[in-house]
Amino acid sequence: MILITGATGNIGGRLAKRLLDDGEQIRVVSRKTEKLAELVGLGAEPMVGDLLDPDFVGGALDGCEKAFLVVQGNVRNGQHYEEELQVGENFANSLKSAGISHLIFSGSMGADKSTGSPIIEAKGEIEKMLKETGVPATVLRPGNFFENMFNFLETISSGFFTYPLDGGVKVPYVSVDDIARIAYKALKRGPKGWEVYDLAGAEDYSMRDIAVALSDKLNRMIKYVRIADDQFVEVFTGFGISEKFCEDMLAMFRFFERAEFDYDREIVAGEFDYQPMTMKQFLPKLVKMIK
Repeated sequence: MILITGATGNIGGRLAKRLLDDGEQIRVVSRKTEKLAELVGLGAEPMVGDLLDPDFVGGALDGCEKAFLVVQGNVRNGQHYEEELQVGENFANSLKSAGISHLIFSGSMGADKSTGSPIIEAKGEIEKMLKETGVPATVLRPGNFFENMFNFLETISSGFFTYPLDGGVKVPYVSVDDIARIAYKALKRGPKGWEVYDLAGAEDYSMRDIAVALSDKLNRMIKYVRIADDQFVEVFTGFGISEKFCEDMLAMFRFFERAEFDYDREIVAGEFDYQPMTMKQFLPKLVKMIK
């Protein structure tokens, strides 16, 4: 039995379906029963509860041999950092007693660096907790998601998209499909002790690179416009996102602007026999949804 957290999310959901297609027995976690309906219909065992509850985590892991962990604190209540650390602690405390033989943890690029952003640094703290358990683990540190561009569908339709980030800064991009695929391959391959992989995708892209690629694909001008920090906070808090989460996102963007990304992409490609999705391969998915 394999426990899948985040089973209704972008990565966990894709991983769960891959495992089910392969005939694996999986247990999927959510706070709400109805969100698991599709996966249960495909043969998954549901586990409804809250990962912030240590007893629930222990029960969810009971009887499982392997587990996939992804954490996402509540972006609306300003406690995302504390919540993620609590989930990490709950897992770390239950892994050994549950007899887990292999854990996959989906963290973040920069988790081993001083970033100034709790969004990233929470993942680094959780890595430390998990490592101390001695349980064999494969840690995946993905870069920025291509799929984050789906957040800009409406403005792209109007000819632009915005972020509070220097348009010339190149950042590693990876698809959630690739993350799920590597997690699947790692689970099928089995544990190799404690191992960490930076998922940097095919190459680094800047916001201007993305704008040029979109313009070429759509055959019309798409501009990238850097938004001021205070405007960013105003817009996102208007969507119900906490001001604290917005501040931590801004700190993450500042890290992107000063970081020197230098990843050996061949390590991951060689270990898991795969080629990451490129911008050219991803764009048709995005363009298909642009009005």
